[in-house]
Amino acid sequence: MNKGKMWAGLLVVFVLGGVIGALSDRIYYQHKVISRLERIRMDKGPFMAELMITRLAETLELSEEQKQKVQSLIEENFNRIHEVFTETHPRLEKISQETVARLNGVLTPDQQKKLVEKFGNWPFMRPPPPPPPFRKGGPRGPEGGPDRPDGPPPFGPRPDK
Repeated sequence: MNKGKMWAGLLVVFVLGGVIGALSDRIYYQHKVISRLERIRMDKGPFMAELMITRLAETLELSEEQKQKVQSLIEENFNRIHEVFTETHPRLEKISQETVARLNGVLTPDQQKKLVEKFGNWPFMRPPPPPPPFRKGGPRGPEGGPDRPDGPPPFGPRPDK
């Protein structure tokens, strides 16, 4: 085997290793992002509150006492939002149903069928927000932060980096 073929073979192996590594990294990152987004979608209140508290505590360098007070305020805020949503959800659902009925009046039967096939019951697919309380009982995930592999992603530029 001459030297040219050997170097070409090594170069091909090196390039393929880089491509495979980059693709593997991208697939892993996409899986991590999708699983995090899925968790946000399915577990809106507690997970979002935890993200906010963690980010505020880190960014503002809160003391433990401040962190507890901020946590209480954030959870109270999510409880209030849940109450408002619970009160208004039936009205919003009625508006969505009326919109679908009016939309079906404009669409042909084939378009209506295609709408259902593509989007399902789109106004009604949203899961309701979780009921309060957020932290009383139930399993909790591991503690984390933006710099930990199991923590939340950073939200925008960080002042220390």
